[in-house]
Amino acid sequence: NIGRNSIREALRILQLTGLISRRQEDGTYINKEFNNFFSEPMVIIFMLTKNKGEDVFEFRNMIEKEVAILAAQIIDDLGIKALTKVFNKMNIDNDEEHRSNYDGMFHYELVKSTNNLIIINIYNAMKTILKLFIGDVRKKALEEISSEEIYEDHKNIYTAVVNKNSQQAVEAMIDH
Repeated sequence: NIGRNSIREALRILQLTGLISRRQEDGTYINKEFNNFFSEPMVIIFMLTKNKGEDVFEFRNMIEKEVAILAAQIIDDLGIKALTKVFNKMNIDNDEEHRSNYDGMFHYELVKSTNNLIIINIYNAMKTILKLFIGDVRKKALEEISSEEIYEDHKNIYTAVVNKNSQQAVEAMIDH
């Protein structure tokens, strides 16, 4: 005994949160992947409130330090393999746009290695907000430091995580 409008609104909310996908003339499906479960609602909230860029960077610094610690503690062989693959591509390509993509992939592999769905979702939302707020973070960083310095920062993070040294990992992330 529920009205059609109530059902439509409930389905719309479930779709906005990423729990379901709706395809016209095909149907409504429960999503199998929830890697962006929090992203869209968090981005919408950020855009509708009066947050400052400093808030985003404070949050980024906090989450990336904790990710470095957790990744160093629990990364498995598959995580190391994925991180190594991306890391090895970071300094080979001279195209700065490609380097920027590898930079983002490197951080995402660290996040994925935590195996924590909440951290992955929050990181995805933060990444989207950063792109909306300042565009390409790496390009902004290159105004102050060189691409080689950024690579060295990633090398230090990579080495610490692969060696499962959480103290060095967080120190390297702070330096980065």
